Amino acid sequence: MKKYFIILNVLLITGMLYFSVKAFYRIATAQLDYGSPAETVNREVTSSENETRQPLAHYDPIIKRNLFNTKEEEKVEEKKEEPEEKNEELEETKLKLKLWGTFTGDTEEAYAIIENIKEKKQSLYSEGDYIPDFQDTIIDQVLRQEVRLLVKGKKEVLRMEEKKSGSKRTSRKRGRSSERRASASSSREDAKKISLKRSEIEEAVSDINTLMKQAKIRPHFKNGKPDGLTLTRVKRNSIFTKLGLRSGDILTGIDGNDIESVDDALKFYNSLKSASNVDVEVKRRGRMQHINYSIDDE
Repeated sequence: MKKYFIILNVLLITGMLYFSVKAFYRIATAQLDYGSPAETVNREVTSSENETRQPLAHYDPIIKRNLFNTKEEEKVEEKKEEPEEKNEELEETKLKLKLWGTFTGDTEEAYAIIENIKEKKQSLYSEGDYIPDFQDTIIDQVLRQEVRLLVKGKKEVLRMEEKKSGSKRTSRKRGRSSERRASASSSREDAKKISLKRSEIEEAVSDINTLMKQAKIRPHFKNGKPDGLTLTRVKRNSIFTKLGLRSGDILTGIDGNDIESVDDALKFYNSLKSASNVDVEVKRRGRMQHINYSIDDE
């Protein structure tokens, strides 16, 4: 009997422990609020919808602090957009060349008359041309009264001789103008009149290279000062002979304006292209003459 009594006590103690532990877990889990999955989702959606969007000014402190290094990148981009370096001062070329004049007007191409001093030969060049007898020398750019060269890849400049400036030049111009006005009334009465077709002039002027081969044009100097343009080696049946010009003529003025450089000759050509009447002053065998051109449009 004693043995059965001991077994019964063990069973009772075990049952009490079981129900005590089960009651403890039920109380502990009852205090936890898991919530349903649907409630959790609704709570997240509601919180995200209730968030307010901030204006851009709200983020200014972040931009000023440059947390993402964006300002440095902008500076780099701005530097890339900056223009290239300004034209540097080019060294005067030491080549034995002389620039007589440039054509930089409204023509499609710019031209330069350059003389090989050693050979005493003048030639007409345009941008991209090689200069014979001067190895690896290219005409890079033709500007007014100067030409930029590429000599073995190095940039150099060839300039025209500087003109005299100041009061002497002004007084000389005034003297020439007064002489022109004094002789204008008498000489223009005896002016040679020549009629031309505008189509002939336009055809001649359209090809400057061929035009320059029909005569040799170079500045004329008097007492070391420019005094017009000299025409030599004028070919027969050229536009120059049609204009009534001869070898040895010195062009001194166009419509009352002085001619002192080859650039000024371009004004003569342009006047013939656009005007209906052009008056040219020519010194022939020491005497001043006038040629009046009448251009017909057909």
